[in-house]
Amino acid sequence: MTAATLASPPLQHDQALSLRRLIQERTPRSVANADRHTCPTVAVTSGKGGVGTSHIALNLALSHARAGQQVGLIDAHTGLSCADLLTGSTGYWNLEHVLAGARRLNEVILNGPEGLQIVTGGAELHALSKVPDSARLGIVRQLEEWESSLDLLVIDAGTGGHDVARQFAAAAGQIIVVGTPEATAIADAYATIKRLSASRESKLVFLINQVEDEALADQIAARIRHTSREFLRRDVLAGLAIPYDTTVKEAVRRRRPFLDVDPTCPASRSIGQLARRLEEWRSGVTPDSSWIRRLWATIESRQSP
Repeated sequence: MTAATLASPPLQHDQALSLRRLIQERTPRSVANADRHTCPTVAVTSGKGGVGTSHIALNLALSHARAGQQVGLIDAHTGLSCADLLTGSTGYWNLEHVLAGARRLNEVILNGPEGLQIVTGGAELHALSKVPDSARLGIVRQLEEWESSLDLLVIDAGTGGHDVARQFAAAAGQIIVVGTPEATAIADAYATIKRLSASRESKLVFLINQVEDEALADQIAARIRHTSREFLRRDVLAGLAIPYDTTVKEAVRRRRPFLDVDPTCPASRSIGQLARRLEEWRSGVTPDSSWIRRLWATIESRQSP
């Protein structure tokens, strides 16, 4: 798929319909097995800040929610959370308070548009290793129960240069590494792909944001794929691009997702295509454990002498 393909996709209602059909074709979750359900997970990360990971994660999650899925979004930025600001939500409580025992997880979930469930302060999960065993198991259980109620969990992991972001991303089934056509962003994106290439159970996806030259975007994607295969022995799904769109700035000003501000703008249409491609790529793949269990296994392994 080329950047040009993503720049001129069909109308939004057709996109939502085709995504809904893809979702319905997957094996339905039975009520009897609900306690063993593990939902697919997508992490969005980058090599540097300012390339739009929060916008991609939020609008991707919203696209799936519009298609009828129960979707959760964890804002795991190491600094200030963005998901609540970008959706006009107001919430004081976050995961930091869950770790401290002041609130339960279901008390800090924000209600976003289209029923999207948002949890902020996700980066605080790295502090799980400092929580007493009895309390930590309870927190993991709460997160796992939340996951089991979802059809998709999206993690905004922030900048992959931080250990916490890499751990959050590596635990996901699909990892989207976001870059822009700028040379520094491309170099940082490749460095992030290199750091995450050891996560063999995860599918890596390279996405170029803020694209104005489609031909250049195609060349960049091809170069990243070739370099990753040649030097990392790692296949990277690429060729995806999100065009530069002034609607994104307008959405920030209005504190709404750009998919909500204008479902037919170029960025929204491209997000719809991205959602469908991700759904196709994970077709027939069932996670063997929850995201929080995989994350916790990584945290524990780093604690081992």
